[in-house]
This record gives sequence, structure tokens and C-alpha cells, in this order.
Amino acid sequence: MQYYFRYIFQFSILFIGLNVLFSCENFKGRKDKTGPEADTTALMPVMKFGIPADSFLLITGIVENNQYLGQLLSRNGIGMADIDRIAKKSRSVFDARKIKSGSNYTFFLTPDSLKQARYFVYENSPTEYFVYELFDTHLCMDY
Repeated sequence: MQYYFRYIFQFSILFIGLNVLFSCENFKGRKDKTGPEADTTALMPVMKFGIPADSFLLITGIVENNQYLGQLLSRNGIGMADIDRIAKKSRSVFDARKIKSGSNYTFFLTPDSLKQARYFVYENSPTEYFVYELFDTHLCMDY
């Protein structure tokens, strides 16, 4: 009789142990879904110079001889008053008079029909670039 109870006790412990083991395993693999086949992975935005490049149209170019910041900005719809404000505010970070020919630049334009310039990035060297914010506060950031 003791052998019988011992056998039932061992079997029940084994059964409970396996039940706990497999129920925990199912719990780990379970995913909360909001729909029948919901995908919870979010796409990361494509960043260029710290700006989400997939949200803008990009125009890149190279600074030509005797070209200065005012010419680059006015070609992309920035008014002279804004150019003056940008040059004055950015002087403590980067003096716009030191733009040199052969350097790369990039304009970030809105993707709508107006195509307004929102950011201007000037690459001073392969490791240093300046981001000009062309709307709102007209900031210039050094990276």
C-alpha cells in the first residue's frame, strides 16, 4: 500500500512540475496582439546629420568658388532678412564668412508642393558639420 501512495505522490509531483514548466514556457512565447496579425515592430527613421532624412527632400551640392551663405540660402527661398538673422545668430558657433569652396552642403526641404527649406547643413570637414535651422528660431548647431 505504501508503495502505491509513493507511486501516486511521485506521479502527481511529476505531473505538477511538467504542467508548471510548460505553462511558463507558453507564457513567455505569448505576444499581445491588437489585431488578428498585428506587427508590433516599429520602423526606425533614417537619420542624416541628426535629422530624420526620410521626412524631407534632400538637395546636396558643393560650394563653388566665391560662393557664400547668402547665395546658397537665397537660391532655396530664404529671404534676406532671415539670412541676416541666421548669420548673426550663428556667428558664435560658426562664422558664415569662413565657408570655403569645395565643401559639401545639404538642404532639407519639406516634401509638400511648397518645398520650403527647413535645415541647411554645411560640412566644414569630413568630421565636422554645422546644422542651420531655417525656421522658427534660426539656430546653428555644431557637430
